[in-house]
Amino acid sequence: MQPLELAQVCFNTKLVADFKDALVLREPKDDDRDAFDVAARAQVGHWPDSYVPDGFWQGLRRLTRYRFQLSRNLTRKKMRFQSYAFFKCSDWKRVKPFSDIFGATSAALLTEFTAAELREMTHSQLADLIAHRGHGRFYDPDATARAVQEALRSSYPIDRQMDDKYNEVSKYQHKRALVLTARKLVRLVHALLTKNVPYVRPRMPADFAEDDLLQ
Repeated sequence: MQPLELAQVCFNTKLVADFKDALVLREPKDDDRDAFDVAARAQVGHWPDSYVPDGFWQGLRRLTRYRFQLSRNLTRKKMRFQSYAFFKCSDWKRVKPFSDIFGATSAALLTEFTAAELREMTHSQLADLIAHRGHGRFYDPDATARAVQEALRSSYPIDRQMDDKYNEVSKYQHKRALVLTARKLVRLVHALLTKNVPYVRPRMPADFAEDDLLQ
């Protein structure tokens, strides 16, 4: 190859990608086909000036790409956590007991306690837990506790057996949760249609606590 006096040229791959669109009846993409397309583009000529960035710009480019990947991963993790939160308490995001669903106290209640355990807590116990986990930063823990109880009360009830099955697997828990919830929903709808009765949400401990406060 030395007699040909070859020179290495760095160029944007978009130059070849756009050129491929002009080639008709191309075979399926493979390495040989890619080499042919690059060679066909080289025959046309009019290459841009080769440019290799120095160390500073290469480092900046890598850091920018790494930051972009981190932001995408963070977005995916947040979406997965929201689906997890919906399974644990479907009205958590709608009622919004905490300003940030990803906050430390909100995440602690959703990950360290089952929905049944939170429902069994009295109002004072829940308020004390929120004040403790929030390190005294909540202006009104009682109001926050009432909002949490409202979210628990209006959410689709998940019994303790569902929580146990959810924790049986170490990964893909959200998929298992969707399957179990869908299966339970189908059985519930079938039973209601068979008996020809409307659905009545079962009363939770929070309901009885609220009745005591109103009396």
